[in-house]
Amino acid sequence: MRHTIFLLMLLGSFVVSAQRDFRQGFIITLQNDSISGKILFRDSEKKFEECAFLKTEGGESVVYGAHQIKGYSLSGRSYMSRDIVVDLVVKKAFVEVYVYGKANLFFAYGRYFLEKDGIIKELAEKKTAVNVNGSQYVRTDKEFRNVLNSNLSDCPSVAGHFSNTIFSGPSLTKAVERYNNCFPESNAVKVSKANGKWFQLTAGLNIGHSSASLAGFDGTSFSGIADPKQFGKDENIYPGISFEFNSPLTSENLALHVDIFYQKNSLQSGLYPDTQTRTAISWEFKTINLPISVSYYFFNLERIRFFAEAGVSLYLRSNSIIKIESQTTASSGSGSSVNDSTLPTQNKTSTLVFGGVGLVYKVSNSWNIALKARYENGEFKINDNEVFKANYFNQTFSVVYKF
Repeated sequence: MRHTIFLLMLLGSFVVSAQRDFRQGFIITLQNDSISGKILFRDSEKKFEECAFLKTEGGESVVYGAHQIKGYSLSGRSYMSRDIVVDLVVKKAFVEVYVYGKANLFFAYGRYFLEKDGIIKELAEKKTAVNVNGSQYVRTDKEFRNVLNSNLSDCPSVAGHFSNTIFSGPSLTKAVERYNNCFPESNAVKVSKANGKWFQLTAGLNIGHSSASLAGFDGTSFSGIADPKQFGKDENIYPGISFEFNSPLTSENLALHVDIFYQKNSLQSGLYPDTQTRTAISWEFKTINLPISVSYYFFNLERIRFFAEAGVSLYLRSNSIIKIESQTTASSGSGSSVNDSTLPTQNKTSTLVFGGVGLVYKVSNSWNIALKARYENGEFKINDNEVFKANYFNQTFSVVYKF
């Protein structure tokens, strides 16, 4: 039963694997007709090459290339068919619209493009390795600033003022928007991503359950005084908080996730090597657990999103105490002696690697509920010279708010 949630979520992932993420949207035909339907959401470069369109529920989807329709839109993102140069090759692609107006800013294949008066130019910065007095350096030529200055010079308030523009989506978007604002009479400013966010933070409150399994007692101070079957097991319930950072307008499905958990651990064992001797050992300590992972949401349904994650988990141990109580009874049964002692231990940091799966249920636009199962493996330090082999299985329930 301990791995039930993990198995259920893994099974759920396979069950929905055949389902694809179609979202409400529309296509624009070569005759400028707009047709509503559902479009397959993609978070890869495939979105620049084709559009899978579903006109009616339950019907067959039709795949359009950039030469077959003028564009498409879904989830607040718009794509237009354009001829662009990629690695010295002209290709027709669906470019994502960042700004649309007198000047347009597009994005495709990790590149930014400026369009004005029907002419498209790439906005790029060039990195070159140079050798100066025997030392290697990387020189960055911000060619995109020259393109902005030469093409947007008919707006006096911005001409020659792109020295603070950096090579990033938000900064380039702001620069082109500022130029378009020079021409309000043409009603030219149309930002297709006005409702999106470049950066998004979610935070949550967690409650978790941990099952720890330690091994490798031979050669440590615990050898011969602790029963591995008893001492190597621990389960506890712990509270925590979580944070997730992602850029929906760059990659909706990729995120950086950080948890902070507070755990109390207690390992105990009794050992009876003979009829006269009883040894009891306990190891109690507290940890701040910091799992840091990269998460990828690979299945998106209407309200449920499945994800997988991988990362490292830091265990910052404190208040570590190991106690040994040895009681010996005289063979005559006339009395007994009790000896208490401690083993050397230190407040150490241990690092485990982990992988996990989970799901997020959308309650509202701002509130989510998340379930996650994570398996960790690595070495758990006792002191500078001794380590255990550790396996952790963690299950967490979270209530999450999206800012």
